[in-house]
Amino acid sequence: MRIFPRLLLAVAFALALSGRWALGADIYVAANAPEPVRFGAAEVARAIKALGEGARLNPEKPGEPPVYEVFLGASDDARAWKAASDLGVKAKPGAEGFSIRALDGGRGRHVAVVGGDAVGAMYGALELAERISLAGKRWRVADVTTDQKPYLEVRATNPFIFSQALDDETSWFYNRDFWKGYLELHARSRYNLIDIHAAFDLHTTYFPNIYPYFTFVPEFPDVGVGAKRAAKNVAMLNWIIEFAASRGVKVALMNYNAATFRNPGKEQAGRQLNGPETTDYVYRACRQFLENVKGLWMFGFRIGESGQRESFFGDTYLKALRDTGSTMNVYTRSWLATRSKILPITEGHKGAFYIEPKYNGEHLGLPYQAITSPKSYAPSYSYEDYTEYPRNYKILYQVRACGTHRVWHWGNRDFARRMVESCRLGDGAGFTMEPLTAYYPLEDVYLRDPETKYFTWAFERDWFWYELWGRTGYDPALSGDLWKKRFEARYGAAGPALLATLEEGSKIIPLLYSYHCLGPDHRNHAPEFESGNNVRNDLRGRRVADGLERFIRVIPLDTVSMADIRSWVAARLEGRSEPRFGPLDFAREMDAIVARTRDLRSKVKQTERAQSASDRHARHVLVDMDLACHMGAYYAEKVRAATSLEFFNRTQNLDDLIAAEEAMDRAIGHFEQLALLGDAFYNPLLETLRMKTRQFTWTGELKDRVYRDRFELQAREAEFAGKFESARDPLLGHRPEPQRTVGEARLTLTAPRGGKAPAEAFLLWRRLGSGGDDATWREVKMAAGERFSFAADLPKEAAGQFGAVEYYFRVERYGRAATLPAEGPAAPFVTRFVPEREAPVIGPSQAKGGKGDREAEVRVKVTDGSRLAGVTLHYKLLPSKAIWRRKEMAAVRDGVYGTTAPLTRSGLQYYFTAVDEHGNAAQAPDFRAETPYKVIESWEEAGAPVADTPAEQEAGEGF
Repeated sequence: MRIFPRLLLAVAFALALSGRWALGADIYVAANAPEPVRFGAAEVARAIKALGEGARLNPEKPGEPPVYEVFLGASDDARAWKAASDLGVKAKPGAEGFSIRALDGGRGRHVAVVGGDAVGAMYGALELAERISLAGKRWRVADVTTDQKPYLEVRATNPFIFSQALDDETSWFYNRDFWKGYLELHARSRYNLIDIHAAFDLHTTYFPNIYPYFTFVPEFPDVGVGAKRAAKNVAMLNWIIEFAASRGVKVALMNYNAATFRNPGKEQAGRQLNGPETTDYVYRACRQFLENVKGLWMFGFRIGESGQRESFFGDTYLKALRDTGSTMNVYTRSWLATRSKILPITEGHKGAFYIEPKYNGEHLGLPYQAITSPKSYAPSYSYEDYTEYPRNYKILYQVRACGTHRVWHWGNRDFARRMVESCRLGDGAGFTMEPLTAYYPLEDVYLRDPETKYFTWAFERDWFWYELWGRTGYDPALSGDLWKKRFEARYGAAGPALLATLEEGSKIIPLLYSYHCLGPDHRNHAPEFESGNNVRNDLRGRRVADGLERFIRVIPLDTVSMADIRSWVAARLEGRSEPRFGPLDFAREMDAIVARTRDLRSKVKQTERAQSASDRHARHVLVDMDLACHMGAYYAEKVRAATSLEFFNRTQNLDDLIAAEEAMDRAIGHFEQLALLGDAFYNPLLETLRMKTRQFTWTGELKDRVYRDRFELQAREAEFAGKFESARDPLLGHRPEPQRTVGEARLTLTAPRGGKAPAEAFLLWRRLGSGGDDATWREVKMAAGERFSFAADLPKEAAGQFGAVEYYFRVERYGRAATLPAEGPAAPFVTRFVPEREAPVIGPSQAKGGKGDREAEVRVKVTDGSRLAGVTLHYKLLPSKAIWRRKEMAAVRDGVYGTTAPLTRSGLQYYFTAVDEHGNAAQAPDFRAETPYKVIESWEEAGAPVADTPAEQEAGEGF
């Protein structure tokens, strides 16, 4: 009977020798350790206990071997640092960085976690706890060795405080459990700042002044919520700030509006203050706020849309800071403000100054700053000239991701990595990112069926979104295996396939918004909800939906890398090379993403009935990916329809109008599936920001806008057919193809066929040869097709070899004849036949130039199977207010081309295009794989003046 204890001892000894946890751990932190360190220690203990092992925090007596000793603390903690240095840590980590080392051998079993500061120690503890939890009983000491430090200095979320929450004393704002979960998610996600902007009214989408909620100014007794409510709100805000600090998270608050106030107990906005009265109130309110709110890290105001001059903020916010002796950091947004007027505002202020320029307008869209020129969008939707030196501020990119992603799940690691890396543009300090709930309810008001509900607060639904952005901001090279393990731990065996489905499906919304961008403002476009047709107000103020004709006119977010429908069709008809990503590229890529997402989704194993919260959450992710696939397929077909319609508009080729109708019918079918699934799963949604309703449904969008496109195309065909048949002279249509691959020989013609005497159509052609033009026109009778179409194939001697062909059409009807083009043989169509369509490959590049240089020497490698016709450098000053220029590059040696570009302290952006003798064109870098421009950063020169507009603003190329 004594064999069993012996067996257990043997197993425990074997586990100890293998380096696994055996009998738990004793965790040591300093008696006066800061709260973040204590929180981290508790997380390590929780992870160990979850494995069924023992964990003690600062035990009075050591445990019996084989107990691990875990030493945790910042580098100024002598015991933690000694343990770390004994285990091989050579240098103390920097701010928010950490090192973990472990020993399992003859000298004992020790783990040391040392941080550069308390927050770094907490991050190290969270890292250790996570590795223990994910590995479980398989965990080994050797698995924990790591050194980490933050990639970005500032990693912030950017939520809004809703006026509805401040008006309801039972709301999330006053719920400490909400804040505990929310802020601990921030800590685990490695965010170090919660950047609160305020206030926002969910129903009116207005931004009321926040200070009447948090101050009571006796000189203005009729402004605000009253002294008692204000004191309660301040107490709650102080608790939030204090608890956030205990989790390593700082708090910033930006007030958006300086002039609109609320009266206590009234629904309306309250009286308006003007002129000196406004200045007096805002100064007094700011001062009282600063005196009562403790521990705030940063204090801000919105300049451009405030309706106040820049000097107003020096007389109010900054004066209040000076008069209270505060050295708190200050920040503002760049929107509708100018750099030269912002710079003097904080002169003399001892704290740091941050400016939040918009990343891509009020959307995310692309994982890099895509608005690089004023040709397409207002400069304030980008970083303007805030990358310039000299500067007394740091750049914090405001990523208004809630414009693009509003309800559906989203998460793609590669996209997040690229976006995080781009935030260093202009020596950026980091990002502040709107969550999915920036303008939407934080409670679960979303899911229709009670049996599908699994979360109380939206951040519980969005855990991966928060962790992905925060942790990628801390470490862009974060291993993909981590997320697979996280999904497996949360969702079971289906987790890895669920993650793969989510990552692929998350490419859909950014791509469709980026290619078909209704505007850079979050009020311009809600890509998860709408048809892609814009809305406008008619003369009576009614909202009228645009049709497919105006859909054609919409341009991409990045007009440098993407060609809109009209310019792409024009280039195609004119035979010009177009290296940019065009509408049919978009449709093909979207089709491929949708197909891959659906294939991955089929591999997710689901139970017949979702029982647990994790099952229901997985089901929610899959529904959102199904919705995204329907929306992606809808846009792919609609862009095809719009492209065909634009060809028809330019050529009157009826086959293109018919193709537009067929593609639009397929698009409508996809949106019908979207509406059916979406409205069955989701409640009617509060969407006042863009859709102007508190009861949004996809079925409503289908009826109000989507079906209009079908009716428009049917009307166009009926109108065209009537005019076409009744015309006295035959009306003709043809889509020319200025360039074709050898062997592509079919030509089609739109011409009337009906009546008592059916029309006859003829193709007349002649070759253009290298030895001289062939003067003989050869005639081919065209065969009648469906409706108004005729078709003919060029003979093999015309289309079967490299060269060019001239051609025109003649149609005879009722004894009358017409030609297309009207000039006939005097000005025919021309088609060049080329042997291949392979674009040049633009390879590695380099630029020599930097601080103090007046030009940059640029080199690039270009290869092609055919002779190159030209390689071009496109360049501009770094500020997004500057325009693009171009310069031809010369061959330097085999396959290498070079030139120089003027360089100033503003820095430089540049990219390349190349075209071969057959008109095949390429552009690099490719936006789908990397930021589509290279950068030489700006620098500071002694005595350099501050200017609003960079030098060299004369006209350049434009798209």
